[in-house]
Amino acid sequence: MRSLVGGSYSSQEEVRRAVREEISTLTSSQRLALEAQMGVEIIQRAGKPIANISHYVHQMIDGGCPMRGDTGDPTFLNDASGMFRVARWADYGFNVFQLTHSLAAGLALTEPADINAVPHMPFPCFAVTVPEGIIPFWYGGEQYWADIVWMHRYEAIYSGTGKVETMYRWSVEWRGITLWREHIEGHFEKNPDKPTFWIPGQDEAPVPEDNITEDVSLRLVLNVCSWLASVGGLSEKHQSFRTRNKVKKKKAGKLKKPGPMTWILGREVKLDKAVRDAATDFVLGRSRKPREGWKQRVQSVVRGHFQHYWVGSGEDKKRVPKWKDPYVKNKDASVAYAHLYKDKPNGD
Repeated sequence: MRSLVGGSYSSQEEVRRAVREEISTLTSSQRLALEAQMGVEIIQRAGKPIANISHYVHQMIDGGCPMRGDTGDPTFLNDASGMFRVARWADYGFNVFQLTHSLAAGLALTEPADINAVPHMPFPCFAVTVPEGIIPFWYGGEQYWADIVWMHRYEAIYSGTGKVETMYRWSVEWRGITLWREHIEGHFEKNPDKPTFWIPGQDEAPVPEDNITEDVSLRLVLNVCSWLASVGGLSEKHQSFRTRNKVKKKKAGKLKKPGPMTWILGREVKLDKAVRDAATDFVLGRSRKPREGWKQRVQSVVRGHFQHYWVGSGEDKKRVPKWKDPYVKNKDASVAYAHLYKDKPNGD
């Protein structure tokens, strides 16, 4: 998170610290509103964002959008990527998915159907607001709970091939402090030969626990995409924001008060409190310091999963997912299990 495009940037550490402290007092809704305003200002200066980040960065430079450092510097790339993301988000209607606690917990306990499959993203860029107890976030030696996750699909030159590839960047926020990582399409799974692209937000040094934040946030955002596909997307239950927005533009000439369009997901999902608590215990169970009293007094928790079914016929035949939510098995048993998944020897 940076100051608005119309504001000034400074290399002085005290100024940056003051800005960070001010942003940390804002709620997630207030921060999203601030980023919505920033996205609109960038579009007004640089024009409509395109999918290719390299081309749009040139448009932002020509439009006078302030970015720190020189082209190619880490701080410049961090600012440019963040500004590109909010511009794309603004262009697609400021879409925010607000997860209920039950849905967020269920998806945290669900393995992605195919982690390297192309996600069924409803928009190329969107934000997900997450309740406490789902995505751990480490900062300053302390553990907190992230409140926003961003997902962005775009095009960039991949250094491994020198060609333009489809990239995915997801950002995790806690009080405006961000951690973001990138993967090339089809390579979400960790592989020593294909290392993760990542840059911690706000120029903070990485810590080993960032891997936990990455794993949990990626699991959640991929499962959000699969869950939306499994319930028919947004078309059956919601009116298109872009269509309404076009009508507003014809009447008013422009969108005077841009703001996030919130879609509340998971109202119909109901999970036992033991399962919701188990989700918190699972994400913290990968840490070497799990919270006190984290064992669940149940026999076991069965993971959620996606089953696929064929629907239609002929050329219209397609394979669609259906989500099976996690549940407590033998809940009256007295045996307690601390882990839902076995930890790897190295604790990852």
